[in-house]
Amino acid sequence: MTQLKWGALGCLLFALCGCGEGETAEKAIDLSGREWLGTYVGTQPTYNMLNAKGEPMVLYGTPVVVSSTQHQIQLRPDGAKIEVTSAEGAATYRYDGAYVSEQQDINGFVGLTIRYKDEEAGNEQEYALQQVSEGHFEVTWGGFGAPKFMVHAPDAIPLSLDDAEAPLQQTSPADPSKPMAKIQEGRSNVNVRMSPPSGRVVRKVDGGVVFEIHEERAMSNAVYLLKQAAHLATLDGSKTFEKAANAKLNVMGEEGADFIVELSEKRGTSLQVRVPKSQVIVSEDAWYRSDDLGGWVYSGLCERLDQAASRKDNIPAAVLTVDGVYRHSDADFDMEVIVTGSNWASKMFLASGEVMANQGVEFGVVRGSVLLDESGYFEVGLIEGGTLRMQVGSSVVTLTKS
Repeated sequence: MTQLKWGALGCLLFALCGCGEGETAEKAIDLSGREWLGTYVGTQPTYNMLNAKGEPMVLYGTPVVVSSTQHQIQLRPDGAKIEVTSAEGAATYRYDGAYVSEQQDINGFVGLTIRYKDEEAGNEQEYALQQVSEGHFEVTWGGFGAPKFMVHAPDAIPLSLDDAEAPLQQTSPADPSKPMAKIQEGRSNVNVRMSPPSGRVVRKVDGGVVFEIHEERAMSNAVYLLKQAAHLATLDGSKTFEKAANAKLNVMGEEGADFIVELSEKRGTSLQVRVPKSQVIVSEDAWYRSDDLGGWVYSGLCERLDQAASRKDNIPAAVLTVDGVYRHSDADFDMEVIVTGSNWASKMFLASGEVMANQGVEFGVVRGSVLLDESGYFEVGLIEGGTLRMQVGSSVVTLTKS
């Protein structure tokens, strides 16, 4: 097989995936204040180049093999600096890239498209980055046949694609005498951290996962968690920040219906933002360490199985099922939510009895005790016992089961 070297034959590769040192087009997006800004490094492995039909590319009668390349990507607020070096170190190519798109998935992880101009190849090329955990991005780059690869922050443990995509093995409680817990049904992408309360995230787990508790650590101070992913603005409105669901908040004080939260920037400075209290879970509970999970998880997002039986013995049977009709009434409006199986629907009435228009989400999905919007991605309510707490505008309304 022909081994494609970096140098004389390098531009054959970069005619498809980028070559040489060029200038970028005008930047389109400024990403100031993003927590994931920084430098990431990783290696794209050797691969067989393919043509547009997906067939092996042949040069002088033999398939073309592209040597592995080392990548360093500096994600800056106003653009990206990209450096690509051949495995042998024979050639290094540097680019200035512009952000042309930024998206956030249901995990709260960011997806980026970076575009740069390649003067030698005479076209524009792109890097596509998808965050898979704190300090790790999956990269799509190169010509036909180029494999995806992982880049990581210098202080993060390198992950392979297999590591990032490996499912968590479900634990079976072999010894019922040992303390066990379960991630609450309906939860998704719950952080498992290297250390509590704000250590590096080592993986994400969904509701229903059962695990053994090997250590429990009580928190001396209240813990504040964001209920769902949100865009937070500084007090003067000059900057916005994106925070994922279940993100820990550093609350500095209160102001009316809001918490004042401090956010740290990469360069060591800090800014304050305003977060509605209705968007925050406040608890003084504990953290659980589990070898099954590979780290620590916040107890407020879990159900203790070794305590569940004694709790349920004291709850009326009608409350143990979430199905039913939940109602709220005050001087301004009445609200009714019907929960049946995996679906819910709501109606709101003015004090006059007229159905309110444009009330927001009117129906959605039920997972366990959690109510989600129509897409099934965003939590809008939570049932606990015989009550339903539901987000209505900027407030949380409590409804009681009939």
